[in-house]
Amino acid sequence: MPMRTTLLATIRSQLSNQDALGTLILRGVLAASELVCALVIARVFKASGYGVYALVLAWAGLLGIPAAAGFDRLLIREIAVQRARDEWALARGLLNRSRTLVLVCSLVVAGGVATLAPRVAAGAPRETITAFQIGLLTVPLIAYGRVRQAALQGLGRVVAAQIPEALVQPLVLLTLAGALHFAPEVARTGVLAVTLYTLSAAAACTAGIVILSKSLPDSIRTATPAYRTGEWLRSAAPFVALLGFNVVMTSADTVLVGFLVGATDAGVYRLASQAAMLISFPLTCVNMAVAPRLAALYARSDNVGLQSEVRDAARTVLLLTLPVVVALGLAAPFLLRLFGPEFERAYPPLLVLCAGQLVNVAMGTSGYLLLMTRHEGNVAVIFAAFAVLDVLGALVLIPAWGILGAAVSTALSFALMSGTMAILARRRLGIRATLFALNTRARETRNV
Repeated sequence: MPMRTTLLATIRSQLSNQDALGTLILRGVLAASELVCALVIARVFKASGYGVYALVLAWAGLLGIPAAAGFDRLLIREIAVQRARDEWALARGLLNRSRTLVLVCSLVVAGGVATLAPRVAAGAPRETITAFQIGLLTVPLIAYGRVRQAALQGLGRVVAAQIPEALVQPLVLLTLAGALHFAPEVARTGVLAVTLYTLSAAAACTAGIVILSKSLPDSIRTATPAYRTGEWLRSAAPFVALLGFNVVMTSADTVLVGFLVGATDAGVYRLASQAAMLISFPLTCVNMAVAPRLAALYARSDNVGLQSEVRDAARTVLLLTLPVVVALGLAAPFLLRLFGPEFERAYPPLLVLCAGQLVNVAMGTSGYLLLMTRHEGNVAVIFAAFAVLDVLGALVLIPAWGILGAAVSTALSFALMSGTMAILARRRLGIRATLFALNTRARETRNV
């Protein structure tokens, strides 16, 4: 009973924070809207069209990593630290420099891949190549969206940062897909599905620009920008590698299924992958809310505050995750049938992926704790090692077991990676961030 009372008190305290509550609501809306969008696209464009759509989106996510140049994580930490230290000139300079670098990197990445794609994928169906080329238009939009979201998080506007992707983009996509009902003569192809997604991404990007412009405090607007470009680039480099390997672990399995088995199976597997991600969305919500606070506490050398913050976050994650696990376990078979009979075979890989996500959740905020305390290099190495393990495992298991093999490889890699980061956080910071350490007392920890 005392433990239960403590957990309930913690979650009430966490959710009384506007950022945490708003993030929980918006991430829930985003998760639900992604499933609804997937359902609508699958119904409108059938399994083959949805398979092309899923494959292109997976590639766009991969290419968005180098396009963002690592600034989509660096900004969260650095802007939060600059706010804590009133370094407004540096904040303005960092925002200016990040926009320029992301624009250049996006054009280089998208243009280079667009030139090479027809040659590299010469044997692929023409529809897939065309859809891929259209999907490349989303790369700058995705990259800028990530950087804009990171800037708003660092500024303390955690909820506003998520509005374009959580509300604007799915609403536009569903509206465009629904409009096809009034145009029965239009062919329902994967190319059209990707085009609709690109238009919705453009709408979200436009909304994000407006929100960021209105959210900048006068202290930044009026400051003369100061630049530390070399320092920022050196700090951003590990984030590029880290995020790249993260996307490898979340998207490469879908890509490999598409190459080794086919686009239809890639669509079925992506549905299972998206559904399993619901398990970790409470952890994502809490991470987004606490990340700027972790960076500020570390900047003030408040290690006791760090331990208290991550312990309370772990308790909140525990109570928010349990209902999601129960609901998904009960509703998954029904939800898969809604997509069509082809998608019912996503259930076994879904169960395997959920097991991996449960281990990931159990490790708490260990990953974000390391990132916000300037250990991104170590995290990048960990991600690299387990991304390689995931890809190698998928290459071996997919030919043998199909989409179930992809799920086994990804789930195992996620579980081992999360555990490794929890161990590193304990050794480097002296802080226990997992769900298995909820009774640890807040105490001073050694400085890094």
